Amino acid sequence: MSLSLPKFIAHRGANHFAPENTLPAFQMAKQHGATWVEFDVQLTQDNVPIIIHDDTVDRTTNGHGLVHDFSFATIRTLVIKKHGIKTHIPTLAETLDYLVKTQMNANIEIKTEDSLNLARDRKNAELTCNLLRRYLNTNSQWLVSSFSMKALHRARQVLPEIPIGMLLYIKNWKHEWPLKKRAIIKHFKKLNAYSIHINHDVLNQETIAELQAICPRILTYTVNNRKRAQTLFSFDINSIFTDNVLIY
Repeated sequence: MSLSLPKFIAHRGANHFAPENTLPAFQMAKQHGATWVEFDVQLTQDNVPIIIHDDTVDRTTNGHGLVHDFSFATIRTLVIKKHGIKTHIPTLAETLDYLVKTQMNANIEIKTEDSLNLARDRKNAELTCNLLRRYLNTNSQWLVSSFSMKALHRARQVLPEIPIGMLLYIKNWKHEWPLKKRAIIKHFKKLNAYSIHINHDVLNQETIAELQAICPRILTYTVNNRKRAQTLFSFDINSIFTDNVLIY
């Protein structure tokens, strides 16, 4: 499947203007001209896919505790209040409904819980893709990504036609890339991945060329500076995830 990737993707929606990973943030992204948003999916205790980034609800809501310890009914009672907007944690279904209705597209990140709970990562991928199947025959486009290779391989099994983005984080390119390169290539080929997504602070013309030898589509996170964005585009980066929709 070929995607119409934009230069900029609104990271967790337009989160400088509305609470991150909420319907108001996605609505605000649309108002600022975004055609794509990025958001994070986790599961409640009773396996409802919801949109939230952190492992806990503490930072973004008036609640306290781990996301996976809450039932959906309890999650629904939590309040998010920021930028003068009061809202709640949306479900994946609500979010997909809104995006299809407004003809927007999304990078859907399957969040990893921890390295000791790979079964939950796979379950998240399975439930996310089962739900996403209902939205394939629409005008919206979807790209599923994750740092968890277990989650991505499960996504490929459940929804073979879905474009997959491999999320990477490399802190020290010189030391880590030689150690990780072989495994990255192996997973990329087995997944038949569509794109590689990587932290921008290790990118330059040389490192981008290394990545493009594996995959022609490189996306990078999270760039909020216009000058840095222009530099990365000069190196043929495909798309940038940004919190700042004003740099569009």
